[in-house]
Amino acid sequence: MLKNRWFRAVACVACVLLHAYPSSAQGLQTAVLTGTVTSADGVALPGVTVTASSAALLGSRSETTDVNGVYSIKGLPAGSYSVLFELSNFNPARRDGVALTVGGTIEVNPNMSLAARTETITVTAEAPSSLATVATGQSLTKAAIDGLPIGRRPSDVAELSPGLNSNTFTAGQLAVSGAFGFDNIFMVDGVDINDTVNGTANNLYIEDAIENTTVLTNGISAEYGRFSGGVVNLVTKSGSNRFSGSVRENLSNPAWITETPIERSRL
Repeated sequence: MLKNRWFRAVACVACVLLHAYPSSAQGLQTAVLTGTVTSADGVALPGVTVTASSAALLGSRSETTDVNGVYSIKGLPAGSYSVLFELSNFNPARRDGVALTVGGTIEVNPNMSLAARTETITVTAEAPSSLATVATGQSLTKAAIDGLPIGRRPSDVAELSPGLNSNTFTAGQLAVSGAFGFDNIFMVDGVDINDTVNGTANNLYIEDAIENTTVLTNGISAEYGRFSGGVVNLVTKSGSNRFSGSVRENLSNPAWITETPIERSRL
């Protein structure tokens, strides 16, 4: 009986540890929209309804500012957003073209004026929102990549970002900020897909299903862990209000890679 009790105790501890062990290299797969809403004279406005909408988002997301006029909408997929600010007795304020990137925190801090009549103020040609985080890198959408004559592997897309190159020992590796090609992390939706032998990305993805590729080169959060180079994070498509699809066909011809007469003569 003592042996059975010992076995059950060990099994319970093992279950707790397995459930408590955090998944490594998850990172952030969504963006955060935050900021402070104030009146025209700079006083914080509590109770403002903040609504974020985008073609990349199914429906819309709303939040209310706290007593300090601060709001935070988390878990937003990357994309271009319109943000509407509404409060009784104040003119609504709207910000269009707010670009959210994977893992980024964007601040939008509007001023709202007292309403003489009901109207909506739309601000256009606004400068891009500044990132509130110190991480440096680049976020590339599928629409931008599709128009370029480049490969579709994570390493091929990542070469469009500054601070890295493919001058490495093995094809598919990246040298980020001077680190070795084995010291990077490749992820799909936060799941590590690294080939632990070669330091490259395992082919566990479909190129047409990738919506966004984010490359982080410096100032990277410690939550990723286990690397000294950079992070290449692929985020797959998710549901939205826009219906779309794609068709792809691969063509090959032995004549395109056959050896030339000069090459054959040197064998």
